[in-house]
Amino acid sequence: MTRYVIPTDYFCSPEFRQLLKSMEEEFGYNQEGGLRIPCEVEDFEEMLRVVGGSARKVRKKHRKA
Repeated sequence: MTRYVIPTDYFCSPEFRQLLKSMEEEFGYNQEGGLRIPCEVEDFEEMLRVVGGSARKVRKKHRKA
Protein backbone atom coordinates (compact mmCIF):
# COMPACT_ATOMS: atom_id res chain seq x y z
CA MET A 1 0.00 0.00 0.00
CA THR A 2 1.02 3.58 -0.62
CA ARG A 3 -0.14 6.55 1.43
CA TYR A 4 -1.12 9.87 -0.20
CA VAL A 5 -2.19 13.18 1.27
CA ILE A 6 -4.28 15.11 -1.23
CA PRO A 7 -5.90 18.56 -1.30
CA THR A 8 -9.58 18.57 -0.36
CA ASP A 9 -10.56 20.37 -3.57
CA TYR A 10 -9.75 17.13 -5.45
CA PHE A 11 -12.94 15.69 -3.97
CA CYS A 12 -14.95 18.04 -6.23
CA SER A 13 -13.73 16.41 -9.44
CA PRO A 14 -16.00 13.88 -11.18
CA GLU A 15 -13.07 11.46 -11.56
CA PHE A 16 -12.33 11.48 -7.85
CA ARG A 17 -16.02 11.17 -6.93
CA GLN A 18 -16.30 8.03 -9.08
CA LEU A 19 -13.21 6.60 -7.40
CA LEU A 20 -14.74 7.27 -3.96
CA LYS A 21 -17.96 5.57 -5.05
CA SER A 22 -15.97 2.49 -6.12
CA MET A 23 -14.11 2.56 -2.81
CA GLU A 24 -17.36 2.73 -0.85
CA GLU A 25 -18.82 -0.21 -2.77
CA GLU A 26 -15.74 -2.39 -2.21
CA PHE A 27 -14.57 -1.38 1.29
CA GLY A 28 -17.24 0.87 2.83
CA TYR A 29 -16.37 3.97 4.85
CA ASN A 30 -15.79 2.14 8.14
CA GLN A 31 -12.03 1.90 7.68
CA GLU A 32 -9.36 2.53 10.29
CA GLY A 33 -6.53 4.87 9.37
CA GLY A 34 -6.65 6.09 5.78
CA LEU A 35 -9.09 5.21 3.04
CA ARG A 36 -8.27 2.18 0.89
CA ILE A 37 -8.90 2.80 -2.79
CA PRO A 38 -9.46 -0.13 -5.18
CA CYS A 39 -7.09 0.69 -8.04
CA GLU A 40 -3.50 0.30 -9.10
CA VAL A 41 -1.01 2.87 -7.78
CA GLU A 42 -0.09 3.95 -11.32
CA ASP A 43 -3.76 4.54 -12.21
CA PHE A 44 -4.31 6.55 -9.02
CA GLU A 45 -1.23 8.68 -9.66
CA GLU A 46 -2.40 9.40 -13.22
CA MET A 47 -5.83 10.42 -11.91
CA LEU A 48 -4.12 12.75 -9.41
CA ARG A 49 -2.15 14.37 -12.26
CA VAL A 50 -5.35 14.93 -14.25
CA VAL A 51 -7.34 16.20 -11.27
CA GLY A 52 -4.39 18.27 -10.03
CA GLY A 53 -4.20 20.11 -13.35
CA SER A 54 -7.93 20.84 -13.22
CA ALA A 55 -7.72 21.94 -9.59
CA ARG A 56 -4.90 24.39 -10.39
CA LYS A 57 -7.01 25.93 -13.16
CA VAL A 58 -9.94 26.34 -10.79
CA ARG A 59 -7.75 27.93 -8.10
CA LYS A 60 -6.30 30.39 -10.62
CA LYS A 61 -9.78 31.41 -11.72
CA HIS A 62 -10.82 32.04 -8.11
CA ARG A 63 -7.75 34.17 -7.45
CA LYS A 64 -8.44 36.44 -10.42
CA ALA A 65 -12.05 37.09 -9.42
